[in-house]
Parts: sequence; structure tokens; C-alpha cells
Amino acid sequence: SGDVFNLKTGYEQCSHGQLTINPGGSDYGIVNGVVTITVDTAATSGNDAAMRNAVTAQINAQFGVSDPRDIADYWMYCLPP
Repeated sequence: SGDVFNLKTGYEQCSHGQLTINPGGSDYGIVNGVVTITVDTAATSGNDAAMRNAVTAQINAQFGVSDPRDIADYWMYCLPP
């Protein structure tokens, strides 16, 4: 992005260049490193682990992998509050 400070530049600066975030997953049809995953798990207080597990299972099913790291080294899950 053209932002002076964003997720990519923040990680690069804080890690002194040791961690560089680049969009991944293009071999799987993921555009710009972003994908929306829909699950049936209700977003309720205290069920973060269940939500993470459901998202991970859906990534695996949707892309035919056994682990999301088969697609990209790092994943960021944005969960509802």
C-alpha cells in the first residue's frame, strides 16, 4: 500500500528487517494475500479457540491442504470482538 506506515512496514521496522510480510497464496487463487473465510461457528465471547479451529479447518477444506502453512508461512485471523 502507499501508506507510510502499515502492517508490512510496521513488522519490517520493528524487526529491523528480519520479518518481511508479502502477499501469498496466489498459487491458490488468493488475491493480494487476502481471503475471506466463512464458518458456521458463532462469534461469542470466550470462544476464540473454537473460532480459530473452525477457520483453520475451513482453510484446509477450501484449499485442499492439511495445514494453512502449506499455502503461506503466516496467517492473520481477524476475529470479531
